[in-house]
Amino acid sequence: QNQLHAMGAQYMADALRNNVTLTTLNLYDNDTGNEGIKYIAEALVHNTILKILDIGENKITANGVKFLTDALQNNTTLIKLDLGQNRIGNMGTEYFSGALKLNSSITELNLTVNEIREEGAQYLADALRQNT
Repeated sequence: QNQLHAMGAQYMADALRNNVTLTTLNLYDNDTGNEGIKYIAEALVHNTILKILDIGENKITANGVKFLTDALQNNTTLIKLDLGQNRIGNMGTEYFSGALKLNSSITELNLTVNEIREEGAQYLADALRQNT
C-alpha cells in the first residue's frame, strides 16, 4: 500500500498529461480520494497513450466518478478501467453509464465491491445496450 493521496495523484496527472510512452498506470490502494481522481481525470482528457488504468481501492465515491466520466467522454484510447473496491454506489453507476453510452473504447471494466445495487445494475445495463 502506498500513500499518494490527492497531492501525489496531482503529480502523476501532471506527468500523464504529456506522456507519450506509458500505456498502463496502476494506482491501486493509494488513498487518492475524489480530489486525486479529479486530477487524473483532467489528465485523461489530454492523454492519448494510456490504455489501462487501475484506480481501485482509492475511496472514490459518486462525486469522483463524475470527474472521471466527464473525461471518458473525450478519451478514446483507454480500453481497461479498474474501479474495484471503491464507494461509487448507484449514483456513481448512473454517472458512469452516461460515459459508457458515448465511449466505445473501454472493453474491460471492473466495478467489484462498490456498493452497487439493482438500480445501479440497471443504469449499466441500459448503457451497455447503447454502447456499440
